[in-house]
Amino acid sequence: MPDIDLNFIIRGDGVDGIFTLSVDNGKSVEFLKNEIRTNQRNLNKFDLYKNFSQSNNALVSTLRNPVTPDERQGRLMVPQEKISEYFTVLDIHALRENPPYLPEDGEIGPINVIIYPSAE
Repeated sequence: MPDIDLNFIIRGDGVDGIFTLSVDNGKSVEFLKNEIRTNQRNLNKFDLYKNFSQSNNALVSTLRNPVTPDERQGRLMVPQEKISEYFTVLDIHALRENPPYLPEDGEIGPINVIIYPSAE
């Protein structure tokens, strides 16, 4: 399957916690988590949630507040499932071409995945 570019935000890091990874859409969410660990060495245990169409600024503001697992935003991404279960190439392309809101932070496109670090 083709690679897709996904934008991530680490809960609690604000705009400094936004980064992009290119991944094979046919790989598992667990593979994606390993790619994140390679890219963000300070992360070990965390959960991934697919973001619903919320603007980056609103999302960053919301993620500053502490949350319990029941209050997390988005859809939990199950490690055994394929990334394509959550993001199709067409979905990602459509979001890039026609974002649901105007970008307010320069070149950063819509955030696709929220990273909730786990307390160790």
